Amino acid sequence: MKGLFNLTVTEFKLLLRDATALFVVLALPVGFLLIFGSMVSGGGSGATPDAVPHASQEFFSAMAVSITLGMLALFTIPTYLGTYREKGILRRLSVTPVRPAALLVAQLAVHAAMAVVGVALVIVVGNAILGVGVPQNLPGFLIAFVLGVASLFTLGLLIAAIAPSGRAAGGIGPLLFFPLLFFAGAWMPKERMPEILARFADFTPLSATMDSLQIAWQGGSPQTLHLAVLAVFALVVGLVATRMFRWE
Repeated sequence: MKGLFNLTVTEFKLLLRDATALFVVLALPVGFLLIFGSMVSGGGSGATPDAVPHASQEFFSAMAVSITLGMLALFTIPTYLGTYREKGILRRLSVTPVRPAALLVAQLAVHAAMAVVGVALVIVVGNAILGVGVPQNLPGFLIAFVLGVASLFTLGLLIAAIAPSGRAAGGIGPLLFFPLLFFAGAWMPKERMPEILARFADFTPLSATMDSLQIAWQGGSPQTLHLAVLAVFALVVGLVATRMFRWE
């Protein structure tokens, strides 16, 4: 347990040194919220400008949180683990008292902590500047957040399991991230999608996470379908990633 703790602290220090990754993961979602959230608040009396139909401040807040989780899951986790495999770090860990699996746990813990920081930034900045407020259904929000982290992070582990290098992992992640962002409604509201695409979106992890977060933010209860999708996705993809993962 002490070895796992020390490894987690070391991984956290290494992540803090990567200023570019921290900026991308934490600053871009907040910037997204400020730009598009201000467009909504600028409409006055709760009106939504024509430029962002069917949107609300809670919509963009949930989107900002989802972008944070998606970038951590599909950009940083696979790249870090792919680089470790490429440099032989995973192989060298296999002959130390620290089990290689501890590195996975440490990476997940560090990135989960960063996800919490990202959510806190979105809530604090959104409340202070845009007046969004905290999620009204906090238990529902926390459940959606935990399941969203689990489902998206296991997808990141699956990429790390098949990527031979950090560069390869850095290429695979965006190939998944941007289509998932599309189905979450980043470019086209799901209400405007063809019915078959909108239905398919309900079964994608980023869309299910964002919808659940938005509903909880507005005081409602996340749909059982979305929570079930996230739980099943995390379980199935996590098992596949575990079976496929190779240390060298």
